[in-house]
Amino acid sequence: MHGLTGSAIAIYGISAVNLAEWMNVGIGLLWSILGTFILAYIITKLLKKFLNKIQDKIISKFQIVGMCAMSFMHGAQDGQKFIGILIIYNYILKGLSVPDFIIPMEHIYTILFTAAVMFIGVSIGGEKIVQNIGSNMTNLNKKQALCSDISTSATLLIASLNGIPVSTTHVKTMSIIGVGKSEKNAVSKKSVIQIIKAWVLTFPVCLVLSYVLAKAFMNF
Repeated sequence: MHGLTGSAIAIYGISAVNLAEWMNVGIGLLWSILGTFILAYIITKLLKKFLNKIQDKIISKFQIVGMCAMSFMHGAQDGQKFIGILIIYNYILKGLSVPDFIIPMEHIYTILFTAAVMFIGVSIGGEKIVQNIGSNMTNLNKKQALCSDISTSATLLIASLNGIPVSTTHVKTMSIIGVGKSEKNAVSKKSVIQIIKAWVLTFPVCLVLSYVLAKAFMNF
């Protein structure tokens, strides 16, 4: 979003920024952080007694379902952003005006391409991110991890159904913190601060970098 905005400003000027849509981004950021934390905290409290009665072997099977749900919602959120940009770019290359309503299934190859790229990207760098967030920040047992999966999927589902763009990384991170706090687990302040710094720096860096690159490519 920030990279797209930086490029738009470089090409069309500040008037290209749609403040109404940026309000949705702000709502999404608030929901990602505060909404997810509250939802994860409550879900963990509600499911604690029920999950304590279930054996870990069965919990492991539930975790597979939870991970599938998260993968699906990951595509429903982050995937749509990339698909939308690629479709718009395709219309521009063909010299066509971008329609107000786009039927996704008409662009099945774009959808499959985006899914493949996301799969490859996660398989390359996903493990280190998972270790940093899942292992270094706080320790969750299988039942607590399942609560985190449920919270993440629920948060992303609510956001997607309402057309609110959110960051799946923000949501997953806050769900882990919410579960950890609900269970009174120790949460690494150092890891949390590092993640927050990365979030804060990402926005301006992406905007400025995309602005500079767009200006540079326009000169060729």
